[in-house]
Amino acid sequence: MTPLAIILGSVALSQLAPALVLLHAGRARVAAAGMTLTSLVLLLGVGLDAAGHASAADRAWVAGALLLGPLSLVAYPVARWRAPVDFLTIVSVVSAGALATVVPDTVEAMTLVVVLIVVPAHLWVRLARAGAEERRALSWMALAAGSSTLLAGLVAFAAGDTGAVTAVALFVVIGPAMYVGAARPDAADVRALVVPVVTYLTTAIAYLALFLGSAAALDGLGDRATPPVAVLALFATVFAATFHPMQVAFRGVVDQLLFGTRPNPLDAAGLVSGRIGDDPVLALRAIREALVLPYAALRVDQEVSVASGTRATLTEVRSLPVPGRRVELEVGLRAGDVRLSAAERQILDIATPLLAQSLRASALAADLQQSRQQTIAAREEERRRLRRDLHDGLGPRLTGIAFTADAAHNLAGSDPASTQRLLETLRLETTAAIESIRELVYAMRPPALDELGLTGAVVQAAATIRGRSGDLLRTTVRADGVEQLPAAVEVAAYRIAVEALTNVARHTDCREASVELSLRGPNLVVEVADRAAGADSWHAGVGLSSMRERAEELGGSLVADSTATGGRVRAELPLGQPSASR
Repeated sequence: MTPLAIILGSVALSQLAPALVLLHAGRARVAAAGMTLTSLVLLLGVGLDAAGHASAADRAWVAGALLLGPLSLVAYPVARWRAPVDFLTIVSVVSAGALATVVPDTVEAMTLVVVLIVVPAHLWVRLARAGAEERRALSWMALAAGSSTLLAGLVAFAAGDTGAVTAVALFVVIGPAMYVGAARPDAADVRALVVPVVTYLTTAIAYLALFLGSAAALDGLGDRATPPVAVLALFATVFAATFHPMQVAFRGVVDQLLFGTRPNPLDAAGLVSGRIGDDPVLALRAIREALVLPYAALRVDQEVSVASGTRATLTEVRSLPVPGRRVELEVGLRAGDVRLSAAERQILDIATPLLAQSLRASALAADLQQSRQQTIAAREEERRRLRRDLHDGLGPRLTGIAFTADAAHNLAGSDPASTQRLLETLRLETTAAIESIRELVYAMRPPALDELGLTGAVVQAAATIRGRSGDLLRTTVRADGVEQLPAAVEVAAYRIAVEALTNVARHTDCREASVELSLRGPNLVVEVADRAAGADSWHAGVGLSSMRERAEELGGSLVADSTATGGRVRAELPLGQPSASR
């Protein structure tokens, strides 16, 4: 058995197994049937060669390689022979293959040229009009068949007849590639393999053509049949320096032909930095449009927070400088890319701090919106409380006063004693109504703040607080420059101080407490302490929660704890803009 028979037998087996699997799975049935028939014909040729029938073996191999094999490629993955180009392709392949099978030798070379022209042209047309799924399958087949054919041609050119026989072994990759394209096209991104393979092969062919053309020119100009080795080495060195530039140039051309124009890095950087604002969605969209990326997303603690586009097969992840949180930018790679270029990574390095600021601005905007909603809710709750108090408390009392006045008027002439009693009742009801009004006013803003100021109001309230034993709580109030404060800060400080003193009187046996009001930079500090050593007067409860809420409403803070000398509560309230002079 000749070496060619062994190699062709290996090629036949490499196509037979995938073809049978495709037939069993019901995928690409026409092409799989053609692959099966091609393999059987090639194996028939191997058997004839082993039996000593070399001429019959050659015809079987020609029929399998130049007739049935190309027909399998044309029918892959779905046979759609409707357009004129499909009909012409079938007629050309069948005619050339049948002629080469019947008339060997020189006709075989002509048939090979026809197949190498017609089949790639038909594949190009199929790729142009195919859908996404069919295009992926065709790409797998084109990558395997095209690269193996070009490599086989280079090996045959370099090594002669022996190399041509060896080069046939490269076709073993076609069968498995056709199976992957038809059954599992998404096993890998074939587009990421097409660009480097086509670029390298094209560059290698161009390099060899340039070098061999120069060597032939030297041969024609020189007196000797072969140029000197030193001259050839010099030319090889010069042309080797052009290999990488040619590869870069061809990659740009192939990349643009297959996947469209890629962005200019400087223009993309300017577009990204100019369009990133406070909205992360718009920022991600700007990055995608500038770099022509299919997908971009922000992940916060491994969860996708904001996304734009359709998730790609291959992605790159970059961390964002956000303190206290794990924020990452995930971008999908374009078709044909296995990683971002250095320039594109630099653009993302510029964009990540801007995205971090955008994310922080979005979070602050959300917090502000939530704060506004809480403020509106608190205002509406206060209005509801006032309406309820006016409707259910003060309203009926004033109505009773009016009825009592009418009764007194009716009895004024006939029953002076009853009139006197009604007038006394009227006075008591009027006094109670006035107290109700004062309570409503006090709930909105204690009148003492306007009459006495913050310090005087705290002193006045502290003078009325009694402990659990019934004795007055002796309170020392110290104040330093706490005049002309904003109205909201005054009310919060007053409420916190009075509530803290009430907690001391209610929850401890302490008879002494102190209140200190002072300005510390932009904040008003309210500190209330007692002398109940070892007592826990600042345990969590409604009073403490109320004080903390009042401080946080103004953007301040409150801390309550126990010290060696007693309990202490300390609140810091931002002043903001000072109020107008009263």
